[in-house]
Amino acid sequence: MKPSSVYAFLIVCILVVAGFGILQTYSLQQTQSDLNASRAQVQEKANTSAQLQLSLNEQISSLTTSMDSLQAQLNASQETIQSQAVTISNQTSQIADLQDRIAGLNDKVSSLQLQLLNATASSENSGIFLLVTGLVQHPLNLTLYNLIAMPWTTVNATLYCVGATHRNRRR
Repeated sequence: MKPSSVYAFLIVCILVVAGFGILQTYSLQQTQSDLNASRAQVQEKANTSAQLQLSLNEQISSLTTSMDSLQAQLNASQETIQSQAVTISNQTSQIADLQDRIAGLNDKVSSLQLQLLNATASSENSGIFLLVTGLVQHPLNLTLYNLIAMPWTTVNATLYCVGATHRNRRR
């Protein structure tokens, strides 16, 4: 081989090696650029994740505060209900006591009515009577005994007198 062709071959080899070096440098620069872009994307996703985590923490804190408030309201309501249940129980007991007392009073009233009937029966011929006549379909002649033996009723009624003025009327 001639020295000029060896030199030419060596120059070609050097150029080829230099070309590979340039290609490798370009490829390395491209890889470095892609790596930097990937790092930027990872950093952006990390920032977004941190923002989402912060937002979730704020929402969890808000929900925890709301739950604590609702729990306090529930506890207060339960205490109120328990207090009212005690009051109702006491009132029920008082009502039962009053009903017992009323039953006892009813027994006494019945006993007194019976005594009154017995007393009036003995005075049946005493001459006390009520005569109902006039514009009635069935005139009556009632003794005191007849009046007391009738069922007891209460009627709330307003009595208007013929000669009464408007001022004197009850409303």
